Amino acid sequence: VLPTIYLIKVQRNWFMLISVVMAVCASLKALHNARARALAAAGADQEYEKRERDFMLYSSSQDSTIRCWNVKDGLCTQSITTGSPANSIAACNGMLYSSHDDDVIREWSLETGEELRSFNHRGSNAVVYGTEKYLFTWALTGGKCVYKVWSLASGECLRKLPAPNMFKASMFVRGDMFFATSPDDPESVCQWDLGSGELLGSFEGHDDEINAIYATKKRILTGAQDGTAKEWCLESKKCTRTFRDHLSSFLAPLIVIADKMYNASDEERDINEWSLLTGQLLRRFAGHQGSVLSIVMLDQKLYSSSDDRSIKQWSLATGECEQTFEGHTGYISKIIIMCKDD
Repeated sequence: VLPTIYLIKVQRNWFMLISVVMAVCASLKALHNARARALAAAGADQEYEKRERDFMLYSSSQDSTIRCWNVKDGLCTQSITTGSPANSIAACNGMLYSSHDDDVIREWSLETGEELRSFNHRGSNAVVYGTEKYLFTWALTGGKCVYKVWSLASGECLRKLPAPNMFKASMFVRGDMFFATSPDDPESVCQWDLGSGELLGSFEGHDDEINAIYATKKRILTGAQDGTAKEWCLESKKCTRTFRDHLSSFLAPLIVIADKMYNASDEERDINEWSLLTGQLLRRFAGHQGSVLSIVMLDQKLYSSSDDRSIKQWSLATGECEQTFEGHTGYISKIIIMCKDD
C-alpha cells in the first residue's frame, strides 16, 4: 500500500502504477485458478473414492486350482490350474502369487490367468507372503530351511534368513519388520529388521509349534498348536494376554480388525470373535462343517474358508452366514480379497 501511495502522491508515475495494478490482478487471477483446480481435484478424488469398486475373492486349494469369485453373487468367474496343490496365495501390484509342493513359487496374471514368472524355492508345503515391493517365501526341505526375500521388480532373491525345519512355518510383515517362526524353536516367533537383516528379538511362551502370526503397531498376536493364541507387547516382547481357544492344526487363521481378534476355534468348527480390550470371547460364527483355515474381512463382511471345501460370507452386524461359495474339490488353505482396480 505505501509504495502505491508514494507513486501517486510523490512521483505521479501513472505508468508504474498501472503496472503494479496489473501485476496484482494477475496474482489474484492465478490464486483463483489454483483454488478452482484444487476444488476440482478434491471433487474428483471424492468421486473416485465413492465409486463402486469391483472386489474379487481368490482362493487356493489342494485340488491344484486357484479360483476367483465375485463377492456380490458368490459365483466363480475364473479358475487357474496350477499343476500342483496350491498351498497359499498372495496378491501384489495386480499380480497373484502361489506356493506349491514342487520347488516353485508362481506369478500369475489376474487378467489372463497365465503364468508370467517363477521363483525357485526348493521344498514342499511352501508358503508365500507378499507386500508392495517384496515377496517372502518358505519351504520344507530335507536339510536346512531358509526364508527368502525377493524383489518383485527384478525377481532376484535379496536376502536369506534362517528358518525352521517343520511342517509349515508362519510369516507376517509390517512396515520394515519381518515376523516368522523361529529357526531354533518352532514354538516361538522371531522379529527381524528387513533393511539390515538383524534379529531384533523373539516372543517365547507357547507350548507347541506356531501356526499363526499377526502384528499391529504396538503388539503382535500369535497362535499355536497348543490350542492357544497369545498377545504380546512389541516393545517388551512380554506376553500380555492368553486366549484359551485356538485351532491346534498345523494351519490356522488369526486376524485383527480394530479392537477385535478373529481366529478359528479348536473346540468347535467356528470362528471366534474376541475383544482385545477385555480378552473376552464375544461371539462365534457357526456354520462350517470342517475346521476354518483362513479368514479375511471386507466392508463389514467376514469371509472364511474351510477343509469342508467351501467359503462362507458372514455379516459382522448379525453374525449370520449370508452366502456360501462352492466349487473346490480339495480343502481351501488360503483366501484373499483384491480390488480389480488396484
